[in-house]
Amino acid sequence: MEPKPFRLGLVVGRFQTLHTGHEDMISRAIALCDRVGIFVGSSQESGTFQNPFSYDLRRRMLELNRDAVQDAIGNARHNGVKNARFFAADATRWIREAAAAGEKADVIFMDPPREGSTPEFLASVARMAPKRVVYVSCNPVTLARDLATLTKLGYKAEGFTPVDMFPHTEHIETVCALSKTSAHRAR
Repeated sequence: MEPKPFRLGLVVGRFQTLHTGHEDMISRAIALCDRVGIFVGSSQESGTFQNPFSYDLRRRMLELNRDAVQDAIGNARHNGVKNARFFAADATRWIREAAAAGEKADVIFMDPPREGSTPEFLASVARMAPKRVVYVSCNPVTLARDLATLTKLGYKAEGFTPVDMFPHTEHIETVCALSKTSAHRAR
């Protein structure tokens, strides 16, 4: 899937490098999502990942920062995205409630903070049973921890792409695709 051109507004008081490394990471993450019907995204962004996705998907986007949600709504409006819903909510609480209500997703996109995801979030991902999980991480240690949990829950990592958005530092972003294993699909 190729990202469509889009415009981003930024949350005042927040910093995110928006350069070719960031564009590369967005393109790689989008390419891993395939063309899906229902997309649930959990991110710390103002539509950076959410709005470039294909315009024909039903999307639900979660973000704790209300200013970022308002920016994402404005960015979606400016870019003509009409099929996305944005929620100012704690991602763990929201996805736990969605999973308990029996909601499903084709793809779940994760971009957790440096501390990684929560066990409750990961268990809820498995309950929603997406065919694919796309995980963007800024911390290899918490990525490894969360991937071990997702593996136990029936997902297999298909590949990793490091993106050096902060040259000359030890920080790196990693885009990882996971798919539901066949043994867990039948459940």
